[in-house]
Amino acid sequence: MKTKTWVAVVLAVGLSAGRAQAQADEDMLDAATEARIKEGMALAKAHEYAQARISFLQALGLSPGSPKVLLNLAICEQDGELYVEALGHLREYLASPRTNPRKAKRMKETMYEDLWRATGHLRISADRGEAVLLDSVKFGNAPLPEIVDVEPGRHHVTASGRTVHVTVAAGEIENVDLTSPAPVQRVMPVVLPPRREARESYWTGKHVAGVTAGGLAVVAAGVGVGFLAVRANHVSDGKSIASDPNTCVDTASEACTRLRNGQSSAKTAAVVSGVSFGAAVVLGVTAGYLLWPKHHKESSRRVHARVIPTWQGVVIDGDF
Repeated sequence: MKTKTWVAVVLAVGLSAGRAQAQADEDMLDAATEARIKEGMALAKAHEYAQARISFLQALGLSPGSPKVLLNLAICEQDGELYVEALGHLREYLASPRTNPRKAKRMKETMYEDLWRATGHLRISADRGEAVLLDSVKFGNAPLPEIVDVEPGRHHVTASGRTVHVTVAAGEIENVDLTSPAPVQRVMPVVLPPRREARESYWTGKHVAGVTAGGLAVVAAGVGVGFLAVRANHVSDGKSIASDPNTCVDTASEACTRLRNGQSSAKTAAVVSGVSFGAAVVLGVTAGYLLWPKHHKESSRRVHARVIPTWQGVVIDGDF
């Protein structure tokens, strides 16, 4: 994945842009750092990428976090086929608050995408504080960065005494879970006390039916009382109307019609009230039968007896 275009970019950044580029990135560098950058660019132009990388690393040591140094270093590592290292330094460049946003966007859409497709990626989960080893080398303590960049191929990851072997392809993400399993809680058996009596001590369908019947009995009794009150009102109204001896002289009169209707309604209310009270009695008896506690008595012992007549009288013998 050699991209000579990036070498041209390096030269353009270092030689042509000069101080103007540094000001655009808000990256003011001292003379020693600029000298190391210039040296690295010359070596990169001669395809001496390993030596150029050393110069850029020295420049980064003099000016930590410098966007200009980070970008040149990432380009050098990309041309030297150190794709994992290049992607790491490019991430730092893109995350720097001193990086020119427009230039960062351009690098994200071009160089970053190329490096992502050239490397593999792991998402490693481990218990907080646990040391994580990647290919037998300590990588860091959990929690790790969300994505860990690696060379495509087979790797082994170790943490908490567990090792997971994983193969990752270029441009792909593989998940590695090294978290400890949740502890299994021991559940103590529940010992129920022995039953003292051979009787039902739990809620059954029989109890539900009994409670339902009792509730309906109360409702029926209430309905009966209500219709009794209705009957009493009609009877009272009828007496008031009938107190006038001329009420029904004209059977078609309004007063006479009201008297007849009131008498009819009183009879209907009396019938409904009676039926309701009857239903209340039946339902109440049913509820009492279903809910009344029933004790299972032990069966009485049988008496086995023999009657033996003797000359002195009668002898009763047997088990009692």
